[in-house]
Amino acid sequence: MGTGVSRNTPIKSDSERPSKKTVGGWTEQDLENPQVLADARSLAVIVTNKIQAEPNLSFHFSKPIIDVTDIQSQVVNGTNYRIEYVVEDDEGDHKLFVTALMYRPLQAPITRSEIVKYDYALENVNRSDKKQPTTVLDRNQGMAMTTTQKRTQKRRRAR
Repeated sequence: MGTGVSRNTPIKSDSERPSKKTVGGWTEQDLENPQVLADARSLAVIVTNKIQAEPNLSFHFSKPIIDVTDIQSQVVNGTNYRIEYVVEDDEGDHKLFVTALMYRPLQAPITRSEIVKYDYALENVNRSDKKQPTTVLDRNQGMAMTTTQKRTQKRRRAR
């Protein structure tokens, strides 16, 4: 009995083999592709609007400028998206660093995507007043903390 492999079949080198992708794994998306970038920005707008609706956020972006830094997708019964981006206001005084996991049902437009979870940090980047500390919003605790307060809290926990 034969093994099912012909002796005449050449063995492909690594460069000739198709790239291996894990079934159900995450795939990095190309932000140079205009459609991918447009979809990523649409997802970012959905999450940013949700964040701005939170009552504990002390600042709201009037004209947000969104810079997507990373997006990955995972095909399931629909598509999961893992997105990282930075939002700046038009005056450059605040930055919002966001990581989000979203789900888009099969055959639904990108604007119908649902937020699974997200996390963010708000930073005040106005450095005109040297004594003004950077404020980071810790969503898990539901309160804004300055970097000095965060350091003090870490020291107390270490004791």
